[in-house]
Amino acid sequence: MALFVGGIVIAAIIALLGELNVITDCFKKFENANFYTAVCLELITIVVIPFALKLFNFKKIKNLLVTQQDRALIKWGTFRILLLIVPMIANTLCYYLFDNVAYGYLAIILLLCLCFVYPSMSRCEDECSEPEQTELPEQ
Repeated sequence: MALFVGGIVIAAIIALLGELNVITDCFKKFENANFYTAVCLELITIVVIPFALKLFNFKKIKNLLVTQQDRALIKWGTFRILLLIVPMIANTLCYYLFDNVAYGYLAIILLLCLCFVYPSMSRCEDECSEPEQTELPEQ
């Protein structure tokens, strides 16, 4: 939970510093850097979102979550949250460095995706329990 809230707070601090013009616009003169950074962060965002949202559905990880509950949940839960928070912070920072709204939109999309991996106690318990097998009715 600290990682989840901490990442959002870091992005908010970057946004506050950017709005107060503390973050300088020294990178605006590097147009190629803006283009290459935008392409990289867009690709990273597009790949990371579905991967992070489906991470706990992979068989190997699901088996680890069921057998080694606490240890695996801390390891893979941290990894999943970092998959979303690190690009969100990078996009927020680049929004103010390059003054390009594409980074802002990507950061907002990643922030919205964090809602789907909120580390509540009930979610942690559900993800560490074995999936229930539903029986098909006989015909």
